[in-house]
Amino acid sequence: MTEKKVKETSTYTVVRQLRHNDSKFKPGQPVELTEEEAGELLELGAVKVLEQPAEKMKSQGKNQDPEGTPEK
Repeated sequence: MTEKKVKETSTYTVVRQLRHNDSKFKPGQPVELTEEEAGELLELGAVKVLEQPAEKMKSQGKNQDPEGTPEK
């Protein structure tokens, strides 16, 4: 029996209108792509690496106790 390898994907932000796997994506929308799929699209400027919102990044660092629960 042949094992299927599951390709890992990452989330990217669409910069220019994109059609991928029979779906249309508009600028600003997130899209899941494998590293291979993203390569050329990144070079063409059609997608960019998804950046975490500043709010989310702040909540992951400061004002948290050692257990990771935000302080009040």
